[in-house]
Amino acid sequence: MSYWDLWDNYSKVKENAEDTNSLIYYLIEFLTHKTEIEREYANGLNRLTRAPLFFRGKNTMVPCLKRLQTICNQQSISLLELVNNQQTDLIPTLKDLLTKQDEDIRINARISKDLVYELQKQNSYCEKTRDYYFSYCISSENVSKREEAAGKKYLKAVEDANNFLTTFEENMKPILMLYQKQEEDKILAIKDLLRKITIYELSYLRSSQYEKELLPLTVDSLNPEIEIKKFIDDNLTGKKFQKYVFEVHPKRLNTDILTINSENGKKNNIVIDNIIDKCWKGIVINDEDNKNFHNVISGTEGRKYWIKKLNDKRIENKYNIPSCAFGIVCGLTNLLLDRIQECQDLNCTKQVIMLSQHFYEETLSQKTFMYQILLTHSLWEDFKLWGNLVISSVDLEMKNDAKLCSEETTSLSQALKLRPVLSSKVQFFVQQMKNFMVDGNVVEKTLKVIHEYYGINIEVEKSNDDLN
Repeated sequence: MSYWDLWDNYSKVKENAEDTNSLIYYLIEFLTHKTEIEREYANGLNRLTRAPLFFRGKNTMVPCLKRLQTICNQQSISLLELVNNQQTDLIPTLKDLLTKQDEDIRINARISKDLVYELQKQNSYCEKTRDYYFSYCISSENVSKREEAAGKKYLKAVEDANNFLTTFEENMKPILMLYQKQEEDKILAIKDLLRKITIYELSYLRSSQYEKELLPLTVDSLNPEIEIKKFIDDNLTGKKFQKYVFEVHPKRLNTDILTINSENGKKNNIVIDNIIDKCWKGIVINDEDNKNFHNVISGTEGRKYWIKKLNDKRIENKYNIPSCAFGIVCGLTNLLLDRIQECQDLNCTKQVIMLSQHFYEETLSQKTFMYQILLTHSLWEDFKLWGNLVISSVDLEMKNDAKLCSEETTSLSQALKLRPVLSSKVQFFVQQMKNFMVDGNVVEKTLKVIHEYYGINIEVEKSNDDLN
């Protein structure tokens, strides 16, 4: 039943509307207090990122502490974004709705008040004229002139009241319909707000989860053996003994090695296996090995297999490359980067970025990491390649998330998740660019490529080095 059918119960309609308004006011109050609490928590997390803990780590502890620091920072950023969405979208929407409805109903409410007052007057006048008419009828047996006049007056009052009832119904109908429409709009607004709260909260939780999921991988890099070895090397006095290494005569290096088997198609893998085996045994490779390597990495499968073998060494915790072979491995990786740059091989680029920060040469208790030797390669100045690395990583993350949540990639939920995912990936790759000492202009051009692609401007966190 519509409210306009209840024109005789106007006060109940108003009371129901006021109850809904009170609910919205309490909802606004709840969101306001919620944003205050969340903003205070976000600021607290941001202060935690400057705790002395994050400046006390050594060796393999550094990446773990850095990741923990990044988790606090990213959670703070995501929480502030949630607060911003609530303050700029949810709360103003409800306030604007109430303000607009109040303006729409104000004039009509005044009209309805006048109509109700006039209806009461008509009702009172009808009752009064009827009482007069009935009193004359009771006091006299015959119809008197006063009785006749009172009867006509009473009849006129009834006719006027009925005419006014028609006017009352015609004028009250749109007013009550307006109350009904406003009530419907308020209920829909509350439903939409609760739905948005759910989406914003899930987006915040998901964006925070991205960084936390990387923590276990970083923890795996904390190697007690390396830490103890570094402790011993730092505190051991006297001559440091070097292990004996079996040396193969140059004429015998390739004997019984690189046997070609065209039937099983493993020639390229054998080439890479041979080179990796030699390098980690401290054996110098020859010109033929160099030539074979150059041919192998010309193909995608050859590059993938080289990356796979390096990953195998990482899993085995064999990060330390013998000094006599460290330069060779770096030189071969430089050749790989040349080919990657020609082919724009994004997957191999990501792998080289990460792996080159694991492997090192250790001499006189000093470590030289592979990436430090690769810093001069022109690949790192290619801002389009860096931009494509971010874009491909974001697209892959969004597709995986859509599959996990059984959603369409074009859904509203996915659109809301894009910014936190993009922010996380940009922060990660900008940090990698800083590790590779990429020029600031290249970083700015990369961010411009990402902004043009997504139409989203991402603020990059300033490090202490940038500020000094």
